[in-house]
Amino acid sequence: MITINNILLISICLFFPLSLYENYLTYIKTLEIKEKSIFLEFTLFVSLLLLFRFFQDLPYMNIFYSIPLILSLKRKDYLTSLIISILIIIMTKSNPLVLVIKYLLYIIPAMYIKKEMHFLILSIFLELLYLILLPEIKLLTLFIVLILFIIFTYLEVTFFIQGTKITDLNAIIQELNREKALRSSISKLTHELKNPIAVCNGYLEMLDLNNKPKATKYISIIQSEITRSKTIIDEFSTYGKLKKIDYEELDITYLFEDIKDLLEPLFNLNKAQLVIDAKEETYIYGDYNKLKQVFINLLKNTIEAKQPTIPLKVSISIASKKKQVIIKVQDNGIGMSDETLRHVSELFFTTKQNGTGLGLSFSKEVIELHGGTFKITSSENIGTTITIVLPKEKKSEDFNNKNY
Repeated sequence: MITINNILLISICLFFPLSLYENYLTYIKTLEIKEKSIFLEFTLFVSLLLLFRFFQDLPYMNIFYSIPLILSLKRKDYLTSLIISILIIIMTKSNPLVLVIKYLLYIIPAMYIKKEMHFLILSIFLELLYLILLPEIKLLTLFIVLILFIIFTYLEVTFFIQGTKITDLNAIIQELNREKALRSSISKLTHELKNPIAVCNGYLEMLDLNNKPKATKYISIIQSEITRSKTIIDEFSTYGKLKKIDYEELDITYLFEDIKDLLEPLFNLNKAQLVIDAKEETYIYGDYNKLKQVFINLLKNTIEAKQPTIPLKVSISIASKKKQVIIKVQDNGIGMSDETLRHVSELFFTTKQNGTGLGLSFSKEVIELHGGTFKITSSENIGTTITIVLPKEKKSEDFNNKNY
């Protein structure tokens, strides 16, 4: 008699091992490990042994033994199919000759039938013949068992196919995400190299070998920017290196004085004024080179955003509080609309003709890696203010790694 318990047991025997296999498949594809077919074969054998365990004394339930066989034939794994067939013949109490003929009629046509529906029809026909040959089976029982066989066969095959597709799709999405991240990293490298190259180019244009004091100063700056370029390349040579912050105690006021010396000739060339309001030394823990890149980016942006008819003025204020430093970079440039302001920090968003949309997103990322905040306010034809708040101390996880 077919009972609810029997139906639940069939579901567990068929789908529990296959679920474990799908989890295994997801795991190895996430780690990019080559799949070993033995795990699927083991899954099919486990399903078969569970069915043996619970239904060996019910001859009309033997048709469910064929479902693991059908799945192996679907994969064209004829050796596993043959082993499963032999196990069924040995373990089943029905006439061995009938079973041999039945499973030969499974395996041989499977080598030539290409359409899945045709093979399913053949399976139903073979199991129907097998049920008819069983002694004293009631017509209603035969009908119910055959319907259940069709349902479970369809669900098992569908579960396997769709599960495999999902794991493959997940692997494809991961690969696309890696490619996207790599493209972003390369784009950031290109963008960041433009700054020192532009500085070198500007100083080379102004270089006058007849004026030795200035030439010596300019050559020193050019050498410094070449060194910075090499540092940038080294940092981006391994993907994910940006996530590493090389903390040191630094004077943020001195950092801006260094940047001012570097960019002042470019500001003079554009008839712009750079004013730094810092009355005392202010120390924080941070990555000198990365923060230098951030503020050079921001100051370059102010030059590019100057109004055609109004001289550009950029002011930097540094306010020190107990546990944080507040830095404001304010200009009287063209400003931004509300729509632009909403998207300006997004990766690849740009309003510049030759922009990459990486400068502000890179700057925001570096500040956040320092445990700080990055905020932009702007009004069209009035100017832009960027407020950066940096903690004076390292992030807590960095204190845990510090040796005292």
